[in-house]
Amino acid sequence: MILAIYLWGSFFLYGFLAMVDPGIVPCHAHVQSTKSGIICVMQTEENKKTAIDFLELVVGGKIDEAFEKYIDMSGKHHNAFTPAGMGALLEGMKGAEAQFPNQKFKIQHALANDNIVAIHSHLIMKEKELEMITVHVFKIEGGKIVEMWDCGQNIVGATTNSDGAF
Repeated sequence: MILAIYLWGSFFLYGFLAMVDPGIVPCHAHVQSTKSGIICVMQTEENKKTAIDFLELVVGGKIDEAFEKYIDMSGKHHNAFTPAGMGALLEGMKGAEAQFPNQKFKIQHALANDNIVAIHSHLIMKEKELEMITVHVFKIEGGKIVEMWDCGQNIVGATTNSDGAF
C-alpha cells in the first residue's frame, strides 16, 4: 500500500513538474503530459531514428549490422511468411536481399508515440516490376527493437485511384 501511494505520488509529482518546468523531469528532454502519462519527446524521436536507421540498413544490404545494432534477438516479429524468432527474420531478410539486391526505399511517413514507431514507405524491390506500399510497426525498449509487425500491398500497374499509391 505504501509503495502504491509512493508510486502514484511520484507519477503525480513528475506530471506536475513536467507542466511547470520540463527540465526537472528525469528524462532530461522536453516532456509532454498526456492522459496516459508523461512522454519523453526526445526518447520518442530517438525511437523513430532507431526504426528508420534499421530499415535503411536492411534495404542497403547491411542486414547483419542492422540486427546487431538495433534488434533484441529475444524479441518477436509478426511476419506471417517467416517462422517465429528474430533469427528466422534475419535469415528471411538475407534471402530477400539475395533475391532483390538493388532495393530502394522511400519513407513516406514516420510516426512515433512513446516506444511505438510506424514507418509508411514505398519499397522498390525491382524497378517497374515489383514495388510495394509497406508499413512497419516497431516496439522499442532501451534502444532495441523488441517487437515488429509489417504489412505490404503490391503496386501492380495502373491504379484506379486517381490519388495514386502515395
